[in-house]
Amino acid sequence: MVLASSLTKQSQILIVGGGTWGCSTALHVTRRGYTNMSLITKETMKKQSGNLSRYVISASTRNAIRKIIVGIGHKIGDFVPLITAKDFRNTMPKGVLTGDFPGWKGFYKSKGSGWVHARKAMTAAFEESKRLGVKFITGSPKGEVQSLIFEGGDVKGVKTADGKEHRADRTILAVGASAERFLDFENQIRPTAWTIGHIQMTPEETQLYKNLPVLFNIEKGFFMEPDEDLHQLKICDEHPGYVNWMQKPGAKFPQSIPFAKHQIPLESEHRMRDFLRDIMPQLADRPLVHARLCWCADTYDRHFLITYHPRHPSLVVASGDRGIGYKHITSIGNFISDCMEGTLEERFAKVWRWRPEKFIEFWGKDPLERLGADHNIMDLPRSEDEGWTDISESLGSMGLPMATNLQKHLSSTAAPNLIYFNRTICRGDSLKDIGAQPASSATDLVDNSDIIFMSLSDDSALDSTLNAILDSEDSGKLAGKLIVDTSTVHPDSSAKAETRIQEKGGQFIASPVFGASPVAAQGKLLWIIAGPNAAVDKVTPYVEGVMGRAVIRVGEDIRASGKMKTAGNFITAGFMEIIAEAHVLAEKSGLGSGNLEALIEQQYGPLPFSMSQRLTTGAYMPARGDRPWSDLNLAIKDVGHGIALAEQSGTKLEVAEVAIKHLKDAKKFSDSEQRPLDSSSMYGILRKEAGLSFETALIKDRDGKDDK
Repeated sequence: MVLASSLTKQSQILIVGGGTWGCSTALHVTRRGYTNMSLITKETMKKQSGNLSRYVISASTRNAIRKIIVGIGHKIGDFVPLITAKDFRNTMPKGVLTGDFPGWKGFYKSKGSGWVHARKAMTAAFEESKRLGVKFITGSPKGEVQSLIFEGGDVKGVKTADGKEHRADRTILAVGASAERFLDFENQIRPTAWTIGHIQMTPEETQLYKNLPVLFNIEKGFFMEPDEDLHQLKICDEHPGYVNWMQKPGAKFPQSIPFAKHQIPLESEHRMRDFLRDIMPQLADRPLVHARLCWCADTYDRHFLITYHPRHPSLVVASGDRGIGYKHITSIGNFISDCMEGTLEERFAKVWRWRPEKFIEFWGKDPLERLGADHNIMDLPRSEDEGWTDISESLGSMGLPMATNLQKHLSSTAAPNLIYFNRTICRGDSLKDIGAQPASSATDLVDNSDIIFMSLSDDSALDSTLNAILDSEDSGKLAGKLIVDTSTVHPDSSAKAETRIQEKGGQFIASPVFGASPVAAQGKLLWIIAGPNAAVDKVTPYVEGVMGRAVIRVGEDIRASGKMKTAGNFITAGFMEIIAEAHVLAEKSGLGSGNLEALIEQQYGPLPFSMSQRLTTGAYMPARGDRPWSDLNLAIKDVGHGIALAEQSGTKLEVAEVAIKHLKDAKKFSDSEQRPLDSSSMYGILRKEAGLSFETALIKDRDGKDDK
């Protein structure tokens, strides 16, 4: 039998995971006097990406809720019955709850419940742990754990993406829903995703919505007051959860594989809006400015899993948070510390033990008595085509470098500073550092600007952003202003936008750009501009030689620039398809990629050569934590626009059909690997089709992967 080393205050303790349980454990363990302790996570702790807020209630058990439901219409302790719409409206300041509350009945509890600022609580735990001596290893690749170190039947630490080993006397695995990536949990946990969305509020609205109680409907969802820093109101739709089933070779049951996504299924967004129409119809049609999946680890018996692993005596497992783990941030680390020291109370140790004998049947589709969404566990969409909501984001991989170059130009000419807005305003901190001024909202930006540049993800993002600008009470202030859209959208979307803006007295230019984010950073984008000649003359000095190497004017027909960008994207995708196929041929035939790349450089010019380099340098599959040069999802969208335009024009793009198939297959691979890929990642799919691995030897060496 393998025995763990004895535990002393000087023992090396390693916590894997920087979420609620990991941070709480770090704080409690170090408070007990342990002096050699590390926490490792790929997250950057000072910029935690978790929920802004969470709600808590003193009576949250199933029996307590049943007791409340049975007693509707009668006062029970601190619970005041709410029967009419007026009853509900009166729980908050006038103007907040304006809905009719159809069929609603419930209770108001004025004490013993509320909400906490999750991100700030996590940051506080991190800062205090760090002050007490905990060493934090964060960010990718140094904080990205690739595997546990198994030696002699025990776990001796972890190996990270930078190739380093971090050894410990005790390893505490507290990675939430990702736990099965590192260890076989023998059907004891199910990674389950919930969905959250945020709506942007004005500073004035934030004041009105301040100090609100949490409104929670067990069938529909809940919301809580806007965050005081970002002015965003958080909404969640209620449902038993989403899963992402994968059947792994040799596994008895399918497993739900978590993946990160700042989008939610469309059906989830629809439920959120239905919820808002019941209670706050004035907000029901506002765009979501932030959305994400939030993964937790369910257990069938709804008990935590906090125990030493039965076969790896130096490994402490802390999992099974069941979506309520955050409520225990102040205490859960104390229980995990007790477990590590072997002093956990028997009543907890018994129910939180390693217990695969209780989970011998497949239970993955059990809703676990959760309500909402017809009380069913739901499958996440497998592709973008199956329905994910779109989120507007201005300062992404293209918008931020363009804005940076523009602000530098304005500063050099003593012109007024750039005003910028993004749904996550901190993403513009680098702009603020060089003199740019943040706006509190998109409407605020328009009110205080004469020329407005937009860089958005797709057609729906353009539509929702214009909704926010044009449907506000201040939309009349658009008269005489010029909006320049640099997004790649369908020509018809540009025409629709032009009409809407002209109706408000403004002018519109459609100006998609050619070039990936590194080209944008160099100010070398190619701008394709369509719009009124006078407006184009007005904007060109801020573009040519500032954000772009050249401008191609295609006339006043607003659709023309979109058509040219669509044609150009088709050519680019076709080039990439051909070059990728040629590299596969070179490898399979023995010619070699190096020889082929020399031919491409000398014979075909700089553009095909740069595309070839994206393949041979491994840029088609960026290292974990790195952003791709050109987003795969946007490439799928762009090629799709080309196919649609061809059909609309009575022709067909057969090369585009081939390219989009490989792009979509690459997207499936991206989702399964839980990492973003470049638009050139069709190369990996072509390699697989030819019997090669998705990754080249260079990528395997870089990522520390073994041949399989």
